[in-house]
Amino acid sequence: MKSWKTILFIVAALGLATCLALLAYLASRSHSPSSSTITQQDGATPLKPDPYMQDLSIPPFHFTDQLGRSIDQEQLLGNVTLINFMFTNCVTICPLMTGTTLELNNRLADTNARFISISVDPEHDTVEKLADYANKFSADPERWRFATGDRDQVLTILRDGLMFDLSFDPSASSAIQLADGSSMPNIIHPSRYFLVGPKGTILGMYNYEDDQQLDALVQRVQAIDTILKNN
Repeated sequence: MKSWKTILFIVAALGLATCLALLAYLASRSHSPSSSTITQQDGATPLKPDPYMQDLSIPPFHFTDQLGRSIDQEQLLGNVTLINFMFTNCVTICPLMTGTTLELNNRLADTNARFISISVDPEHDTVEKLADYANKFSADPERWRFATGDRDQVLTILRDGLMFDLSFDPSASSAIQLADGSSMPNIIHPSRYFLVGPKGTILGMYNYEDDQQLDALVQRVQAIDTILKNN
């Protein structure tokens, strides 16, 4: 009799262990996303605006690029675009940031990414001046456009759309000497890249001096470009 009781005990124990293992397996499947779900979430992430970006926007604009072509907000649709601000007489951050933009162009050469550098000094930055500046950086005009236009439109984009200010440095020591012998005050403007998605929405903002942010920017643009090409 004792042997039968022992056998029954073992069978019952094995059955209980099997049931517990099965329940644990089912529980793990019910709480873990499938691999397809993970892929879909990861694929959508690059196009989701970063926190606080939903408060920013690019208001309608109408500028002229370095070849005299019209450029407006319609050019932001369908592709991923990097926007930054500069002016050709700048002797501080602008040459550095424009050099970084050239590097980003090279790193993203296999994508359909577009670049727009908007002048904050339309009084001096004529189409001809922008063309000369763009040529110094070997900018491809089909991919990288330098824009100039009405100053009020620039202010509207910066202050109303991107929540950044634009001001003149009153310090005489920071005055910029121009080629004709005159001078102008330095212009204080944002030194960020604004990542614009294919629907014209602001997705993120990146510091041109931060290598980690730039690497993340490149990876994000590549991911978005892949999504757009596959759709």
